[in-house]
Amino acid sequence: MSTMMRVMFCGPLLAMVVSIGACDEGDGVELDDAGLEDEDLEDEDLDVELRELCIYAGPQPTDDSASIAGALDEVETYEEADAFPCDLRMFRVTAAPPSNRARTVSFHAHSYDGFSHKGARLWGRTCTGGVCSGFSPIAVALTVVPGLCPDPNIVCVPSLVGADITLPANNTYTDIRAGMRVIDGDGDIVPVSITVSE
Repeated sequence: MSTMMRVMFCGPLLAMVVSIGACDEGDGVELDDAGLEDEDLEDEDLDVELRELCIYAGPQPTDDSASIAGALDEVETYEEADAFPCDLRMFRVTAAPPSNRARTVSFHAHSYDGFSHKGARLWGRTCTGGVCSGFSPIAVALTVVPGLCPDPNIVCVPSLVGADITLPANNTYTDIRAGMRVIDGDGDIVPVSITVSE
């Protein structure tokens, strides 16, 4: 292939790759591999779960819901996500600012088999007089603490994954939607804990 042909072919291809890589930015649309963060996997582990392209333009349908009211109030949901590859375990929490509002949203899960996939999403919106704003995405960066199992016949410490998101003290969110999905190293869906506190 001549130099000129390579430039003509590779130019649009490079532009397409850059465009795909930028799809995670802006307009609250989140685009990634099943909405999850992947750890490095060996080839033999790639058949654990079919990878699908998931677009999260906003929250999924709610699996559980609660309301917070009071300075020390805290609500929690604990369950695994649905079996479909793109589904998150969704928790809706409502409040009535300014006297009540969500201050901290926590995501946690543990596994004795490590993690092959992990992901979490968080959205918030404000409703006044029955009129609601659009959902705004709130960044969630999960941290993994590897487990320790020197002797499985005695004691093992599970791997942990989680994040604690502190919302601004003056936030006016009346509707919080939090979602999480975790899959262990064997391909099994792991129960997750999502906690919202005031």
